[in-house]
Amino acid sequence: MKWLRWPKTLASQLSLIFLVSLLLANGLSFSVQFYERYLSARSTMLNNMENDISTSVAILDRLPAEERQAWLSRLNREHYQYLLTKGDSGVPMDTADPPMSASSIKDTLGQHYALTFADIPGVRPHYQVFLQLADGNPVTIDVRPADIPVALWLPVVLVLQLVLLLGCTWMAVRLAIRPLSRLSRAVESLDPNARIQHLDESGPTEVAHAAVAFNAMQQRIADYLKERMQILAAISHDLQTPITRMKLRAEFMDDSIERDKLLSDLGEMEHLVREGVAYARSVHGS
Repeated sequence: MKWLRWPKTLASQLSLIFLVSLLLANGLSFSVQFYERYLSARSTMLNNMENDISTSVAILDRLPAEERQAWLSRLNREHYQYLLTKGDSGVPMDTADPPMSASSIKDTLGQHYALTFADIPGVRPHYQVFLQLADGNPVTIDVRPADIPVALWLPVVLVLQLVLLLGCTWMAVRLAIRPLSRLSRAVESLDPNARIQHLDESGPTEVAHAAVAFNAMQQRIADYLKERMQILAAISHDLQTPITRMKLRAEFMDDSIERDKLLSDLGEMEHLVREGVAYARSVHGS
């Protein structure tokens, strides 16, 4: 697939590497923290439920039968309530893989009461625990497990983290690409005939070394061309004297076709020499 191809530009490659690595690191950190929070919240919730259920059943067992109904509103909780009946008819719970809350209830009350667990199907499946108090009256604990709540601010924090990651990636790529872009522009605008424009040699060590090397290369190219222009100007200038003598000698020759050809050739040579001198002066006036 075309959209899975590795990007061509350095900026895209760096952006992809930075963004993916930061997202993976942030995701791993968030997963570890969320799992630790989940274990801590689950342990706290189960401990509180064990203490609360054991206390509530002990209270119901010690109260007179006629007073128990009045106490239910005080003992009921959001995720589990107490019924003074045998509860609903359900399916016997699979003891091979019971919910953690059911295991906690069994560990808390199993030593003092005969417990019966039943799964109650429906729109929101739950389970019930049936037991008999010391006077033989039934009590049913109706447990409706709930997922660990997620804080409302958590999605906002995740979005802010993503924005922060994008901003840091953009800044890092810009800092990495800026010296290369500046060097690229300097190379494209390099003109041996123009005045040398030195790159700024400040910045990180690698950038400073590259700028120093580029400036040294510009200076070497300028010195090389200057030397060649001086050689061209000197040769062109020195050739003018022998060409002039040869023209004077040709003038004293008898008229002939060979004399005309010789003067024509000498005229072309003189023209080339003058162009060489003119070119050298146009590049380096000195």
